[in-house]
Amino acid sequence: ALDGAVVVAFFLLLRRFAIPAAAAFLAAALFSFWPTHGETHFWLYAAPQNVLSTLFVVLFALAGHPLFFLAALFTYDQTVFVLLAIAGLRAFHHRRPVYLLYLLPAALFAWLKIARAPGRGPELRSNALHMLAVNIPDTLSKTVGRLWFRQLVPLFDNVTLADWVLAAAAALAVTVLAFRLLRATQPSSRLSPVLPPAVLFWTASYLPIWLWHVSSRHHYLPSIGLFAGGAVVLAMLGPRRPVAALLGIAVFLLAAASRGESRYWEESFTLKQRLFADLRPHLAGKQVLALEGFPSHLGPAYLVSPPDAAYAPRLLFPDTTVIAGDVSHSPAPAGIFLQTQIPLYGPEAFRYHPTDRYLVARFTSRQGGRLGFEIDPAPAPPYEVLDTRRTPADAAFRVHQATLRGDLLTLDLDARVRSGRYLAATVSFLPAGGVFHRWSGPLALGPAGAYRLTQTLRLRSFPATPRALIQFYETGPNDPPARLGGVEVTVDP
Repeated sequence: ALDGAVVVAFFLLLRRFAIPAAAAFLAAALFSFWPTHGETHFWLYAAPQNVLSTLFVVLFALAGHPLFFLAALFTYDQTVFVLLAIAGLRAFHHRRPVYLLYLLPAALFAWLKIARAPGRGPELRSNALHMLAVNIPDTLSKTVGRLWFRQLVPLFDNVTLADWVLAAAAALAVTVLAFRLLRATQPSSRLSPVLPPAVLFWTASYLPIWLWHVSSRHHYLPSIGLFAGGAVVLAMLGPRRPVAALLGIAVFLLAAASRGESRYWEESFTLKQRLFADLRPHLAGKQVLALEGFPSHLGPAYLVSPPDAAYAPRLLFPDTTVIAGDVSHSPAPAGIFLQTQIPLYGPEAFRYHPTDRYLVARFTSRQGGRLGFEIDPAPAPPYEVLDTRRTPADAAFRVHQATLRGDLLTLDLDARVRSGRYLAATVSFLPAGGVFHRWSGPLALGPAGAYRLTQTLRLRSFPATPRALIQFYETGPNDPPARLGGVEVTVDP
């Protein structure tokens, strides 16, 4: 329903810009089946940040109402630049400087993001130029190049005969309606001024994620600008039926591909549904669920992700509020560390749970329509403590030395940890993309107290990396981890 609303609003926006009905209709039809943003259509957890925010942006471009501006801005942080671009275009076109007042809520939003929730989305980093150099070519390739074909071709593997028939019906309906609309269409070169706003929309939509991290869902909002530009080109071509026929064939192929991707998500959902049904008898009396080693993707579809693990137990046990779920865990003193969010999102990415009533389910195999698992397997901690020495020291937190040689991590630091809490650390590695990625769950380093800690740990299966980032936290029950400090080290072979 949300997808359909975006397509209709996009069509109305094109008509508002005097795009002929046939060109606007064909552009909207292609946009509706564009598989580059297929993740957007089927990943329901992310519907607000993807589809709903795009709907608000298009409605703001269409109607200029401040409520649509605010709704889009506070639904997804990556809409800020395109919203300001639309407001600026409206101020210029209507000669109404009042539109510049939209800078005020945008500034408030930026302040709230910086002051209240840093690290939870796009942010300006020291490697911004490097990220631009990496992400812009990838974006072009995922739009019309090699990466686009690499994503598109596997989708046809899951297309059934019924899917092909549905795709043919959709393409036939689009082509017939386009031919009917073409009768009243005349070519017009006067529409070329619409092209610069479309390019601006596309660029402003991509800018925040070019500076950060591009994933499939990030292509949805910019596709509005992409297909608005396509509508301009179609309008300038005029009433040419061969063009409409070729686009009908394109709709046929894209609709089939979208149906193939839908099959991946249906299969993923069915497997998850059966997984949690099989786990239900084992969850009675437990507080924490840790899913270990389960595949995170099935084709283009997400399989077991943090939202699945966090919410499914609550659906199975609606009267129990203490059940937590996750997809990653690490041993902790008298409890367990759980990764509660995707590692990109900073210090809140793990929590300490002081309980022995947790269930660990480790993935073993995929058996037909089910995911096989074993319950409470022998623990396989991601690290091993080789040596630990603690001596009393009345000092604030300070790292004297940290070295990483291969998989051996040596730490020498002063710690002041409050009563009832623990000292923990996370280790991140640096892949080719230039952004640090979390290696594993947190490492449990020391108890409460004031002391100097010297410790050597072996990090099992630690990847080869030129640099590593080690961040230290004070963590305990009921509170998110508090970051004490961090250090970036060069990894010796």
